[in-house]
Amino acid sequence: MIEYFLLPYKPLYASKLALVTGDVTKKGYTINATVAVKDKKELQDVEWSMKTLLYVLRETAVKAPRTEQFEVEGLAPLSAPVARAFKEAKVVRKGDTARTTVFMARDDGLAKKVKESSEGAQKKREERDKKRRDEERKFEKKFGGGGSGAPPEKDR
Repeated sequence: MIEYFLLPYKPLYASKLALVTGDVTKKGYTINATVAVKDKKELQDVEWSMKTLLYVLRETAVKAPRTEQFEVEGLAPLSAPVARAFKEAKVVRKGDTARTTVFMARDDGLAKKVKESSEGAQKKREERDKKRRDEERKFEKKFGGGGSGAPPEKDR
């Protein structure tokens, strides 16, 4: 089933060469991606795949911090700037390659916001986990056992 979800990216992993690099400088954060194809006829599909991946990453940057499932709520302050960076990225074709660059300018205040947000999210997770454990203990006390399926032992 997973292969169907990967279909939009097949031109990327079936290419002759796919290279992704990252760079952190005083100005900001840069991701460069270059994909070389075996045949120029494949270039259109590679371009569409790259654009699809940029879109998915952009939307994930917005949605993931809103979802407890991924446990990245603390990264919420990064959502807008990361999404903007991926939205501004363009795919350029030249010869038998397609390239894109994602750049996010450095913002010193953002690190502080992420730190504070991460600490708050960690505290909420701990409170949620404690509440869940307390509810499980109440359930075990009321119905006995530790969930093993065996009847609770009396007089140990």
